[in-house]
Amino acid sequence: MEELTFFDANCMVGKWSAYSERFPLGRQALIREMDKYKIEKALVYSAQSREYHPVVGNEALMEGIEGDNRLYPSWSALPHFSDEMPSPEEFIGLMKEKKVRSVRLFPDDSVHRFSLEEWSMGRLFDRLEEARVPVFLDFTNLSFNGDDFSADSIYSICHHHPNLPVIILQPGYRTCRTLFPLLDRFNNLYVEISRFLVHRGVEYICKNFGPERLIFGTKLPHQSPGLAVTMVVYANISQEEKRMIAGGNLERLLKEVRW
Repeated sequence: MEELTFFDANCMVGKWSAYSERFPLGRQALIREMDKYKIEKALVYSAQSREYHPVVGNEALMEGIEGDNRLYPSWSALPHFSDEMPSPEEFIGLMKEKKVRSVRLFPDDSVHRFSLEEWSMGRLFDRLEEARVPVFLDFTNLSFNGDDFSADSIYSICHHHPNLPVIILQPGYRTCRTLFPLLDRFNNLYVEISRFLVHRGVEYICKNFGPERLIFGTKLPHQSPGLAVTMVVYANISQEEKRMIAGGNLERLLKEVRW
């Protein structure tokens, strides 16, 4: 059987407030953990981006993974109106300069606390859509429970920006009745599988919406990669579908970014 190439879409680097000794914090510790599970590459964000401020975290991320050919940066952002962020046009210019090909947002009230609606984020989404930059939506709160994502906001983003790849991070088993209608309606919506603990859930999405809608992620360092790896390796789907989910889909989305 062909060995799968795993490309992790959901990894964090850096010290975080609730860390313990068993969690990998830096680049080398993260890579050692990836090697245990034969994960070849990872899309990473900085703990400081989530727990302090995106600008500081983005800078720390670039410094922390400089020169590493296995870790790919994912920047965080906020609405620019409070002058905490560059304008959307300047932000996109910086991303292009640094060859950053994805954005991760933390809109939850217990994290960055902002609206995803057009009046707040529409201008940034316009610029990201023009460049086809994937947007990862992280609705996890302080307990890292992400099941209460804003379905109306996701509907609005996908409706107003049909060429913008939108990835919901770590939805759980309680989200299916909301998630599936959204997947049925919007072809630019994707699901990252690190917490998708639904019996035959991977198989269901492959059959009904297509394997191209699933993105492999582990949620390192908050949980073991074994869960996500097992869901792909032992899924009752074809080897080609497994290859797409393990890394092919993410690789394609990043290659489609227009820079």
